[in-house]
Amino acid sequence: MIIDDTPQILNEVKSVFKSGYRTVFLSALEVELKNIRLVENLSNFNIKTLSATKKTGAIDQNYEIADGKEIFSRLSAYEDDKRVDTVNKRLLEGSFATTYYDYQYCKNNKINPVERYALPNNEDIKWAFHFQPLQVDLLKRGVVEPANNHSGGGVEAYFEFGTSKNTFLDKTTY
Repeated sequence: MIIDDTPQILNEVKSVFKSGYRTVFLSALEVELKNIRLVENLSNFNIKTLSATKKTGAIDQNYEIADGKEIFSRLSAYEDDKRVDTVNKRLLEGSFATTYYDYQYCKNNKINPVERYALPNNEDIKWAFHFQPLQVDLLKRGVVEPANNHSGGGVEAYFEFGTSKNTFLDKTTY
């Protein structure tokens, strides 16, 4: 088994311990390997962070103020996603998204977004809604925890109060 050396590596290792090697192996995707490096042991990692009691999800993190430049993407199976307010061109309260960077990483590497973002249903993702929150918008940022029989591991942002009006940039096909 090979685990990507990404900022989410600890969450991926945690997922293997939590779910069990066989379960993870059977649900693993085939990927093209690039920039491989062998880690002979985990002595340089803080094993305490693998504890099941440590919460990595965005809801459990501190608020931060959007910088007004970063773009976030909400992935959906539906063209008329109920979390997107098309009249006011904003993301509604209590909505999750990912960073545009993580969305691109997922798409370019053909990673199953339902698995990466632990989405509540198994419907194919067909749409991406892109937002650029203003410097007054609050968000919480984290790593998707395993949920809904999916492993998670993607970057997530939680917009408890939604985004300001006119922050919706574009809707694209996935």
